[in-house]
Amino acid sequence: FISIIKLMINAERILIIGLRGSYPLAHHLGFYLKMIRDRVTLIGQAGHTLAEDISVLKLGDLLIAISVNPYTKDTTEACRISKIHGAEIIAITDSLSSPLAIETDNFLITPIVGDYFFSPLVAAIICIETLLSELVKQLGDKAIERLNHTEHILEEFETEIL
Repeated sequence: FISIIKLMINAERILIIGLRGSYPLAHHLGFYLKMIRDRVTLIGQAGHTLAEDISVLKLGDLLIAISVNPYTKDTTEACRISKIHGAEIIAITDSLSSPLAIETDNFLITPIVGDYFFSPLVAAIICIETLLSELVKQLGDKAIERLNHTEHILEEFETEIL
């Protein structure tokens, strides 16, 4: 777990991918990670191709890939190609035999058990929020300053913060 946090701290750029049923998880991670550090991008969105998105990756960059059964071929291919081009990979997935876990030594396994169309994602959200909390803890004042800055901007927009 600590090695994964170090990768997130030291990465020059972080791309996050999660397609189909994993998209909400990727969006959640990306939304909050952008509040904690710079150079975070959620990829695989409308109007882009994955090839264009991952073409920016280089040595020192990080791809965080999220996919659970049934696995998305495009997510697996993004991992494989990113690895070839020197990026580190972190996988958040549901099994040691997941095609994502096979692409990297840096993976988090979170149980997703349910019907095909309604896989419960709560365990994965807890995994992601634990990851974010530890990242903030490790970054310390730097992360707190960024979060405070974001809160200030939200207040300027008069967004209600609960």
